[in-house]
Amino acid sequence: MISLPKPPKITPVADNEALFEIEDCYPGYGMTLGNALRRVLLSSLAGSAIKAVRIMGVDHEFSTIDHVKEDVVEILLNLKQVRFTKATAESIRGTLKVTGKKVVKANDFEFPSDVEVVSPDLLIATLTHKDAKLEMEVVVDHGIGYVPREVHKEHGDTETSMLVLDTFYTPVVQVNYRVENMRVGARTDYNRLFVTVKTDGTITPENAFHQASSILVEQFKVFKHDAADSAARAIDVDSVEMANDDASVAPAKKRGKKATEKKAVASKQDLADLKLSSRIVNVLADHGIRTVDGLLARGEVKGRQFGLPARKRNALLNGLVEATVLHGRIETTFARAKEASRLVEKSITTAKKGTLAARRKLATSYRDDVVKRLVDELGPHYKARKGGYTRVVRTRIRQGDASPMAVIELIK
Repeated sequence: MISLPKPPKITPVADNEALFEIEDCYPGYGMTLGNALRRVLLSSLAGSAIKAVRIMGVDHEFSTIDHVKEDVVEILLNLKQVRFTKATAESIRGTLKVTGKKVVKANDFEFPSDVEVVSPDLLIATLTHKDAKLEMEVVVDHGIGYVPREVHKEHGDTETSMLVLDTFYTPVVQVNYRVENMRVGARTDYNRLFVTVKTDGTITPENAFHQASSILVEQFKVFKHDAADSAARAIDVDSVEMANDDASVAPAKKRGKKATEKKAVASKQDLADLKLSSRIVNVLADHGIRTVDGLLARGEVKGRQFGLPARKRNALLNGLVEATVLHGRIETTFARAKEASRLVEKSITTAKKGTLAARRKLATSYRDDVVKRLVDELGPHYKARKGGYTRVVRTRIRQGDASPMAVIELIK
């Protein structure tokens, strides 16, 4: 029989950080338990964060504000880091109105009494002049894990005039674990598991650890059937079989016909009705597969064939290039920033020619306003420069999927 580990010993490490030491884990179970706890802690706990903001005088995230040191992209990055506790799960709005020379911090926001800003000293922006003015309205929502802004937009739960943010609801900042061998009786291959949990201050590490453990227990309960349930199911099956034997008028034919009918119905079932992730359903739909029958007819297909379609990939990259050309600076993942940088460099090199052919070539990929800025402004601006029109700078690691983020900007 596989023995159970001992309850964890909890040792505080620093503010909002604790070490959990779990002894007597069965051989190999230290890694199993540590990995499961880490994934749940980072992805499945609930918290509150800003999901949308309206800044007076700002139409898009690539703007700048007069007499404010940070541009809007930096302000949005700062807003993502503000942490809250609130009594309800409902969305709550807060406002900020600041004038004059001032360092704006999270505690300058005004919220209802049931909302507490846990990171009051977090920098939001720096006003550098007596005439400076900063007004904004934020929406604080309650959620789980990480939610990209595209999901908020799809749900339509934010106003069109607001800038929508990627939202990091998770209250857990960092989780590390390590496993070492220990002696239990005559065996020396049992595991001792160390899990270090750091939170943002909205909950304690102990609370986070217990919540994650409870989530795992609830998930595994689905796979557990006690003896009473099994016996009841066995009785039901026997009763059905006996009834079929007593009333068997061509039973084989009936069963065969019903099985065929069920198979026909199942083959026409829409994939969206199955318990598949929305990402899988969308990718299959992009390839014209919408039913079980269509998937079976496709046969065995390698995973690479179900990647992002080329047209969508090109549209995404073209959008990044257009944003960079028009606004001079954007943030995206490091991998996409590198690809977009290469295309911007290539486009500016084409624009420097200033010919009608160059303009037509650019027009096949970009909007008219983008082509105009490339040919009429950026081409002449970089006329004497031989390449190196952009720079890519790493900024942070995105929580939720750990993607490295970067800023791509035009060199002035």
